[in-house]
Amino acid sequence: MRIRLRPEILTVGTMLALVFLVPALAEEISDGPGAAELEATLKDRNDPKLRMDLADIYRKAGMTDKAIQQLKLVTETKDIETAMLQECWYRLGRCYAEKRDFVNAAFAYNESLRIDRFNHKTIQANIELWQEVVKADPAATNHIGLAVAFQYQGDFVKVCREYKEALKVSPVNEIARRQMANLPQLMKDFRRDVLINEGADLHALGAYEQAIMSYEMASRIDPQSATAFFDLGCVHMAKHEYDKAKEWYQKALAIDPKDERSRKALEDIANVK
Repeated sequence: MRIRLRPEILTVGTMLALVFLVPALAEEISDGPGAAELEATLKDRNDPKLRMDLADIYRKAGMTDKAIQQLKLVTETKDIETAMLQECWYRLGRCYAEKRDFVNAAFAYNESLRIDRFNHKTIQANIELWQEVVKADPAATNHIGLAVAFQYQGDFVKVCREYKEALKVSPVNEIARRQMANLPQLMKDFRRDVLINEGADLHALGAYEQAIMSYEMASRIDPQSATAFFDLGCVHMAKHEYDKAKEWYQKALAIDPKDERSRKALEDIANVK
């Protein structure tokens, strides 16, 4: 990624304010425990939630590097809750974006979206980041980055626009050419994934029949989606319809013989029966 940035100039007065006021702000800015109290607690135990609270205090006080340090420690924590890890990567991306470190910000947002690709907050932040990147340097690769960001949102009109912009800058760009040709498939894949995500939400709510409808629609869009078939099996398992669940798990395994989830689920059915 090529980025051209103009350095920002700090006045002497601003620098003095940062030196003398920021440490005090770190203690005052939160309604909860102050930075010193959290730091003392974290010396004795590693609590990812408290560490993220401390990072938030630092970020709001303008101590972005310290915030980044704390958030990076959270991402390295073992056995952390998935939702917390997703939020941590989002906050880390936001910190890097505030520093105009676009490379690391893009990486952090990507990690967040790998965990939850439909997280609206991260999707919007990622789009805004790539819009800044393109503004700083309208290179073909940066237009491609913005296209991918819009793809997470499902806005394929803008996806198409950005790939066209990339080709204006670099008519022989192979990635942009290939993605433009592949747009119909990308749209189908997005619709499939939306339905699978919708089915998962409905399943979690106990709305099994509606979940089945969403998964079946996804499987019709993509008959080679092992995930849709596996998820159908899971819904029927929840309904104690073991024969139907077995059928869907077997279909998922036929598509992806390495799918250990389906293999384990079939073993569980055998044990139940």
